[in-house]
Amino acid sequence: MRDEKETPNPMNAKKNIMTRYATVFKWLCAFMVLFFLFKRVDTAKVIEAMRYARMDLYLPMAIIFVILWFLIESQNLMFLFNLFGHNLSFREMRTIRGASYLLMIINYNLGLGAVAWYLKKRNGIPLVRASSVMFFYYFVESVGITFFAMFGCMLIMGQAPHVYLKIVLIAGCMCLSYITLFFMYRFLPAAGFLRRFRENPLFASFHEATFSGYFKLSGLRVIYFVSFIIFFFFGLQCFQVHVPLITLTGLVPVIFFIGNIPITPFGIGTIQAAMLFFFAPYGPAENILSFSIVYSATLLFLRAPIGLIYMRKTDTGLKDIHHIDIQEA
Repeated sequence: MRDEKETPNPMNAKKNIMTRYATVFKWLCAFMVLFFLFKRVDTAKVIEAMRYARMDLYLPMAIIFVILWFLIESQNLMFLFNLFGHNLSFREMRTIRGASYLLMIINYNLGLGAVAWYLKKRNGIPLVRASSVMFFYYFVESVGITFFAMFGCMLIMGQAPHVYLKIVLIAGCMCLSYITLFFMYRFLPAAGFLRRFRENPLFASFHEATFSGYFKLSGLRVIYFVSFIIFFFFGLQCFQVHVPLITLTGLVPVIFFIGNIPITPFGIGTIQAAMLFFFAPYGPAENILSFSIVYSATLLFLRAPIGLIYMRKTDTGLKDIHHIDIQEA
């Protein structure tokens, strides 16, 4: 199928400028948070902690897990779109997800919409339709993160009741809010001013989704979350930080949640601050900070080769950055 000629929309030029300003602001926030953390933790000790870390164990493990996470995500996305009636193969979704990795590293904002854009370009799925399905995917993930943060912190409540009780209440309220909004939308009457919300194509996937499909997708995302908990358990030990597995069950979803707050790109800064706060009883601050920095760098640099490999399979390669930029305009 031949692509239609994509031309920038001058009416959205201001939106593009604001998006770029927002990106700059997020990076500034990330650097400010890191600057504050390094004011509290001796930089020399952080570097020394990295020198004494068992990188000979950490790096091979990180490579294995980054590949595993890529394969799990690709399978989850394949299942997601097949669930909504779009027949996509595992190979096809690996190419799309892999290419989006590189785009996200080069331009964080473009990377977020890359999966939907590639599905339109390669499979003819309308952009609004693909975005609607991805919106449902992020909804399921958000419910999962808040639920496991609540459930996990309930398991370790006795360790720090005043902290974990607050997390349980906040995560529980957010989880309940997500589920309530989901049910409210599904049962909205298509009448009066409510018709606009009910017939909004961006929310179409929420109306089409079955409960069995929701729970199956949630189960697949559980596997993804559990793999991160296992990685944290062994990865932290490489930096002489020993956090019990049951504690990580409660804290890793909380760190995920904090890292997903859209005030810094890739959660840089916020993830480091969260780890320093929650892992403080289990190891020296410099070791925790060194692990958190290496962890963020791991996600960026080890995903880049995957992105390069699969970007080449898209035929148009890095030109896609320009095309997606125009499409977003």
